[in-house]
Amino acid sequence: MSKAVKFGGSSVASSEQFKKVKQIILADPDRKYVVTSACGKSGQEDHKVTDLLYLCAAHITYDVSYESIFQSIVNKYMEIKFKFWAINQACDEQSIVIGVNNQDLVSAIKAIYQQFISEERVER
Repeated sequence: MSKAVKFGGSSVASSEQFKKVKQIILADPDRKYVVTSACGKSGQEDHKVTDLLYLCAAHITYDVSYESIFQSIVNKYMEIKFKFWAINQACDEQSIVIGVNNQDLVSAIKAIYQQFISEERVER
């Protein structure tokens, strides 16, 4: 039987956490598909990637520069990638994709933000 497993938040917040995820996946040969969501906080001074994406969306919505916020997201994933690569030379370099068309990313962030705002209004 093939299993799909999902990891997100603090379980993918750092290279050390990815190491733990790898061990969990390898512990069961039926785990064939792995999905990760946005990284959580890896420390007190850190920010959740989801929160940073919402902040990017708000900046985009109000036509305020979002590049530095987006760069902090890229930096977080690159730090994880390079630390994990140092830990495990067999890591697939394609596992972290950052070469996204900026306009596509902006459109996706706007759509997520609009959905978030709509859901927030419904809950009130």
